[in-house]
Amino acid sequence: MNEVRQHIPTFVEHDEEDIKVDQFNTTEKLLEIEWIKHWSTSPDFKHYMITERFGKPATLMVQTLEAYWVVGYIKNGSNIDLPNWRD
Repeated sequence: MNEVRQHIPTFVEHDEEDIKVDQFNTTEKLLEIEWIKHWSTSPDFKHYMITERFGKPATLMVQTLEAYWVVGYIKNGSNIDLPNWRD
């Protein structure tokens, strides 16, 4: 089982318990998580992507027509079937 932790920017005041953490076992299940799926409902949504950093959680990102957004951090990104941000 894998885990994704929601990214909340530091300029947003929040408590640690406000951050959502969900379990999943496939890329499809990851993209069905409500707070992640929400991004794909925007008319500006293009696609999801990840970037892996050696020894650190993978970063789940969204590309919209105008920007890239960090959505969350995946405990183990090696089996996630999404485009890599650097490709």
